[in-house]
Amino acid sequence: MSLQLIEAYVPSHCFAAIDRKVQSFDLVSYWITKENEQQKLMRILVKTENAEEILNYLESVTNRTEGFEVMLFSVESYMNRKQESQDKRDQQRAEKEAIKIQRASRHELYEEIGAKSGLDVAYLTFALLAAIVVMIGLLKNSAAIALAAW
Repeated sequence: MSLQLIEAYVPSHCFAAIDRKVQSFDLVSYWITKENEQQKLMRILVKTENAEEILNYLESVTNRTEGFEVMLFSVESYMNRKQESQDKRDQQRAEKEAIKIQRASRHELYEEIGAKSGLDVAYLTFALLAAIVVMIGLLKNSAAIALAAW
């Protein structure tokens, strides 16, 4: 079971409404900590496939509210003592989820693309070699060599 932890620093003046909405989602676990008089820390542990829906809601609130911050963490391990009835509910959910398509959330895709989109040595080397081959093609007046490098 792949899990993610969402941490949201929520301003106290709008906490009650956000708290009610967040608890309506399918959560694995949920904690609230009072950071100071102006903010509360909301920690939400969810299955990876449910994280995007919650993040979309929190993102919509973040755009309208000052002092609202959200962070997403991947969870490597989580231990919890479950009751037998909860195990049955989890088994039923697992059967339903087996039908769903597994995919990465939009936020994970942004992170992955951002991490891999920088210039690296291999890319620069290939670009330099291609430029050299094009230069040779131009010097020999050979369109075939110039096009081959492109």
